[in-house]
Amino acid sequence: PFELCHGRRARLPVESSVFSLPEAVPTTNYRTQFQTVMMKTREGVDEEIALSQVHQSEQYDKAHRVGTSGHCQVGQWVLLTESASKKGTSPKLSAKFSGPYKIVEVPTGCPNVVIRHTKSPREYRREYT
Repeated sequence: PFELCHGRRARLPVESSVFSLPEAVPTTNYRTQFQTVMMKTREGVDEEIALSQVHQSEQYDKAHRVGTSGHCQVGQWVLLTESASKKGTSPKLSAKFSGPYKIVEVPTGCPNVVIRHTKSPREYRREYT
């Protein structure tokens, strides 16, 4: 960031006392050289940002499901998250999931799926997230 803002590498006071300073650039071509160096630096930064955005997008997509297309299929077994515990029971010791449930139907155009518990013939409609 310092080099992009100021057009030169950052130097610590210790470096100037130990190492020799860089040679002075002639002032006749300084502006054009400075502009070309800054343009190349900015282009490199833009490329790095684009690569980083692609990488971060891939990492996000690996961990998060987007929509229901292709993720839920009829016949697939799923577990439901228990959002509330019964009164008088400790949420720390209660089960986090219930099931297994079998997906019976996946309607198109809505985020709900129809599931059936293995021990009960009753069907439930749940939002798929």
